[in-house]
Amino acid sequence: MHILLLAATILVSDARVNQELERLGTVQAQLEKAELPEMLKGETKTTREVLATALKSQAPIVRLYRLRNAYIYIETLRYVDEHEAAAESFEKLQAFWSARKPEPVMVAQGPLLETALVQASVNRAEVLYRASLPYGKVSGALSGLYYLAEADANASFAQLVRSMTAGDAEAPPTEAKLRGTLEAMEKEMLAAFGKDPVGRPVIGVSVRLKEARELLDRGSLSGATLLLLEARRSLERVTANPYPMPEGILTGPMAALWSALAEEEVKK
Repeated sequence: MHILLLAATILVSDARVNQELERLGTVQAQLEKAELPEMLKGETKTTREVLATALKSQAPIVRLYRLRNAYIYIETLRYVDEHEAAAESFEKLQAFWSARKPEPVMVAQGPLLETALVQASVNRAEVLYRASLPYGKVSGALSGLYYLAEADANASFAQLVRSMTAGDAEAPPTEAKLRGTLEAMEKEMLAAFGKDPVGRPVIGVSVRLKEARELLDRGSLSGATLLLLEARRSLERVTANPYPMPEGILTGPMAALWSALAEEEVKK
């Protein structure tokens, strides 16, 4: 798809994105006044910054992409604030968890970026939901509730993006191409890890590559493409070496997103 046509497609949902960012601003203002649990009181600063970053983005495709973090961060805090009573004990958390399993999201094929965002969020929702109860048992009911809140936020974000998706289905790169890219980046990451085994940036790369593999294993090729692009951007920050993505990965919307994000960084 040509970038001009891509821009027209994204603009179909841009009004919805802006509307959602405005709603999140209202929720953020409410969270600023809320009596959040002690361990989460500093989180409103993070949500404020993430929302501001999304609002500053000029390109519609970047606003759509950055809506994800703003939505999930803010809705996670809102969920914890609303359901804090479920964290009073592990028994209450367990009962609450059993009644709150995320509804499945139908991942129909659509434009590549929108499909990628849905697939990645569906995967995260499932992983976080499964982990939330064991984590709550080990680390405390509030920690488990926070994981459950993240699962719910990811599931509802997937529903939101699916509802605003417009445009024809776009084919992602092939599984073989994506797996080859993943394996090459894993080797680069291990080399970087050897130089800085405790560096947080390297850990960020590792998390994204693990998630990309999960998505590949479940056949979510669009989502895997997005996570590989995010891993590549993180890896470049770690190594300070700009590596081009292999041919066939940066196409259509992913190429447009990559270029727009790079332009944003240059302007900072």
